[in-house]
Amino acid sequence: MDTSTREALREAIRINAAEMDRLRRALTEREVRAAHLRQAAEAMEEAIEREIATPEPEVTVPADFCQRQRERRGSVAWATRRESYLILKRVGRPMTRNELFKELTVAGLKFNSKDPLQTITKILSGAKDEFLSTGDGYWLQREPGIDVEP
Repeated sequence: MDTSTREALREAIRINAAEMDRLRRALTEREVRAAHLRQAAEAMEEAIEREIATPEPEVTVPADFCQRQRERRGSVAWATRRESYLILKRVGRPMTRNELFKELTVAGLKFNSKDPLQTITKILSGAKDEFLSTGDGYWLQREPGIDVEP
């Protein structure tokens, strides 16, 4: 074998060895990534199992909440007061009318007005025995635990 052939073989061996090293590093990186993904999946499964094992207590509206002299249970105002109560109890903090509007929409309420935020403000402001404007949003008038100034 002549010198140039030997040099070409040595170069091919060197290139092959470098490629093998690169592939080993890539395989190690993939194994590390796979291990992290397995850990994340296990943690997620554990969290889901804990959530299923301890479901959130169901929030219900008290029987005396938002009672009116003439109550129209099918009205948007009644549904807005009822759903707002449930949302605020579930969230556990005052919410702005924008936040409430998003949640009320998710709950299926439809406001047929030009300014639904103004409609929510009018409904909740008119229910002074039930809702309180905190400056940071609306909260439940008879709900202890959050210090708000009326």
